[in-house]
Amino acid sequence: MKGLSKEESYYIITPSKRKMKILEELEQEDEFYSVTFDSLESLKEKYFFHIKDEAILSLLEQGESLEVAKEILKLLYPISLDQTYFSSKLKKIQYYKKELEEKGYLEYDLSFRDFLKTKKVIVDGYLLLEPYEEKMLEDLHAIFWEEEPSYPFQEVYHYGTMRAEVVGVADRIRQLNKKGVSYRHILLAGVDSSYFYLLEEIFSQYDIPFFYPFEDNFLTTKMGKKYFRERNLEEMKNEEVRHQLLVIEEKLDFAKNSPYYDLLLQDELKKVTLVKQEYYDMVTVVDEALTTPFVLGEDDYLFILGWNQNKLPHLKKDEDYLSDREKKEVDLLTSDLWNKKKKEEFLQACGSIPHKVISYKDTSLQETFYPSSMIEEENILVKEAEKHSFFYSDSYNQFTYASLLDQYYTYHEENPLLLELQDYYSVSFYRSYDHLYHSVITKKEPLVLSYSHLSDYALCPFRYYAKYVLHLEEYMPSFAQKLGNIFHYVLSKMYQESFDFEKSYQYILKEENLTLKEQFFMRRLKEELLFLVETIKEQEQTTGLTSQFLEKKIEIPLRDQVTIKGFLDKILYRKIGDKTYYAIIDYKTGQIHLQLDYLKDGLYMQLPCYLYLVEKSGIFDQPVFAGFYYQKLLSSSKTLEEKKKDLRLFGVSAEEEDTLAILDENYSKSDWIKGLSVTKQNTISSRAKVMTEEQKEVMVSLVEKKILEFSKAIEEGAFPIQPKIVERKNVSCEYCSFASFCFHDEKDNRYVEKEEKEV
Repeated sequence: MKGLSKEESYYIITPSKRKMKILEELEQEDEFYSVTFDSLESLKEKYFFHIKDEAILSLLEQGESLEVAKEILKLLYPISLDQTYFSSKLKKIQYYKKELEEKGYLEYDLSFRDFLKTKKVIVDGYLLLEPYEEKMLEDLHAIFWEEEPSYPFQEVYHYGTMRAEVVGVADRIRQLNKKGVSYRHILLAGVDSSYFYLLEEIFSQYDIPFFYPFEDNFLTTKMGKKYFRERNLEEMKNEEVRHQLLVIEEKLDFAKNSPYYDLLLQDELKKVTLVKQEYYDMVTVVDEALTTPFVLGEDDYLFILGWNQNKLPHLKKDEDYLSDREKKEVDLLTSDLWNKKKKEEFLQACGSIPHKVISYKDTSLQETFYPSSMIEEENILVKEAEKHSFFYSDSYNQFTYASLLDQYYTYHEENPLLLELQDYYSVSFYRSYDHLYHSVITKKEPLVLSYSHLSDYALCPFRYYAKYVLHLEEYMPSFAQKLGNIFHYVLSKMYQESFDFEKSYQYILKEENLTLKEQFFMRRLKEELLFLVETIKEQEQTTGLTSQFLEKKIEIPLRDQVTIKGFLDKILYRKIGDKTYYAIIDYKTGQIHLQLDYLKDGLYMQLPCYLYLVEKSGIFDQPVFAGFYYQKLLSSSKTLEEKKKDLRLFGVSAEEEDTLAILDENYSKSDWIKGLSVTKQNTISSRAKVMTEEQKEVMVSLVEKKILEFSKAIEEGAFPIQPKIVERKNVSCEYCSFASFCFHDEKDNRYVEKEEKEV
């Protein structure tokens, strides 16, 4: 292969994809060669020095941001300790290099260059090198394997839209497959994230198996947030992800006791990949073919999409950490030289591919594009894309026909394609849309339900399906949610002996990452929060419930693979004899709904659910219900007296007066609980919301019945579109994120009637 001798010993510097092709070629020769493979990055570590992990901590401790610290570490190789630099940035990097060397964070392999003297060093596949890298390879007397491109570009196809470009590629792929080309020999390059949706949608309509390891941000997923919060690898069921997390934990062991551990962990977790299952015979993406020559074989066919200006190849502007002027001082390519070499790299790499089709588009839904300037510079023939064929995808044809009919019936625009498709398809299918949910069989998995899950299912089962099964609702933290988090956090710390309002407030404020606008409003609301803390302490001076559970998590296994859980803001309690008296308090920054008249339909069950959790969890041996309440956290009243009235508890209390006396020693005219008072005849006021022990048991039993009913329906895949109408108001669709695409109509509505007697 390329003149290798069995008598020589070789050290080949090549990218991993090219290495695999070289190994395939060597295997076909059936000869034994003494070859060691390495990458350019690994070679630099051995030739110059290895940068220990602790180096990044050293830079962070000196005030550098993580992004800047990573840039500085990459620039340590070309920086000389002996040279005098004019740029302040270069002087700073030089200072850091000297300091890191003194601390022992730069490890030198003094024997490596002697080792290479016994090898013939060969470089293959690296077409874009920095000047300092070229000097390194020159010092090692490296030989470059170079070949002139044998298959230069002949033509490029022009498409009007990105969708048309993907459809055109799908047509050609199906043509190749019909001629006997296996999907595993058909590859794509040049596709960025803007293409992913169209590729998945259109390739699925064409029945083209397609694999791409989509790199979703692990930290934005449910399991990613849970892991970052709890750091519990044992609960990670995805073995592939678990292995990646184990490697990350071992890698970051050096920073375990550092205040920057979380920052470094977040950065590493962004690299965790959630890949789909890859099968043998699939179309795949191989972007390395655009930078490394000869990674594809004679049997491979490559489709290069998006040859547009500033898109492919990816060119630089003078916007790097070091400016072009500074790069000239340290043997780095300026942006102009880098771009020139990048274009040469692209042409050489593509020139090594015998079968390729390249295209560009004018527009996508979001952008307008221009063809790459290289098309004109290289005198490449531009051909208008061939007309879309109707012979490869019945599914796509029907989709297109329906879209054109939408256009025709809505805007009276008659597309020429519409007339052609009418010869193949009847218009009757267009009128046959059925918006109803049709049950599907889902894999039975452990079901963990909270009040939010139950509430969403009660409001509309389809809402639950869209939110928790399909995960269609993107989490976007609002200011109201951030505000709630800040208030809840400070209130959870207020009972500590060492409680410092300012310290707690500043800590959570930093964690929430407020925008400038949100910070402005928060400065005004800070006084409200301080007033709230003082008011709650004043209110609770009259209660005999002197112990607290704060942010209490309770989980109860209900039946096989079904668990009910809840996070309770506050439980006040006190053990007297063998009984424990308790009251549940839930904080609300927004509207309060205490309507116990609709429990039979599962609506407004938050406090009853929390009651059920406390009664059934066993956190108290002999629990005695004293009350459950909402407490507003914000008041719009102007006077202090009115504000305090607004912040009173609102809910249901126990009817038994001995229990009320423990709950509030001034219960006869409570300043803490709204409406709780006694008449002149010393009986509980008719305005007071109270509940007997028997009524409490009925409520607990009813809540359990609804949980079992809802969980069974969820397991059976019963998610009909059934919005609830309460007192002539649609309470389900008002704030529903999915109302725009369920297409519910009047016959879907379920009218909920109020109980004749309040529970």
